[in-house]
Amino acid sequence: VWRAYIEAEPDAPGREVDAIRFAHRNGLPVPDLVAYDVTGNDVGDGVPLVLTSLLPGQPVAVPDLERLAEAAAAIHAVDAKDLGHEYFPWYEEEMVAPPPLTTRPDLWERAVELWRNAVPAYRPTFIHRDFHPGNLLWSRGRLTGIVDWAAACQGPIGCDIAHCRANLRDLATPEVADRFVHLYSSLTGYELDPFWVMAGHLEHDHQHWTPERIAVDEPDLEKAVRALTALL
Repeated sequence: VWRAYIEAEPDAPGREVDAIRFAHRNGLPVPDLVAYDVTGNDVGDGVPLVLTSLLPGQPVAVPDLERLAEAAAAIHAVDAKDLGHEYFPWYEEEMVAPPPLTTRPDLWERAVELWRNAVPAYRPTFIHRDFHPGNLLWSRGRLTGIVDWAAACQGPIGCDIAHCRANLRDLATPEVADRFVHLYSSLTGYELDPFWVMAGHLEHDHQHWTPERIAVDEPDLEKAVRALTALL
């Protein structure tokens, strides 16, 4: 029913069907597919439909961070070369200029330049692409399922880890967010490149960037830009 999303990513409903099937084959805790109409033409109202089984549990804003890291690692351990969907940056066509309300346009211009020209080498694997606590279900401390696979694809691990980090900063504290990153690194050996932290901040439209949002995120963006520049 979100027309702008379907216009921007018309393959999203079909991608979710493919991703759920793929995740299920690889032993990940996902719902079963019950029925789907990826165009909306069969149902008759033009709205795509993906119907899945009901999973027990509910999201927890700040779950056990070690188990959260384990869930991410389980996804990323899957080779997705046969999935058929590839990573691409969100809002790349809109984020060509700083948010209109920023007082630091130079920072944003540098970030956009790096975003387009300094993508680090990465080993593509299965990523959820919208990995955050709201998309994981828990019951009595046990992970019961991972949902919302419409953006899943083969791509960079850093995209998932930075996205979850950003959500944990909002849901808890920066310290909690960085603790998650540390636990994931300890578990997998993967070190989060500051590029993906920076990229995560840029993957929004300009309407997202209110003065309040800029005040919260701009210092973290600046830190990531400085760290990335030092690595180049």
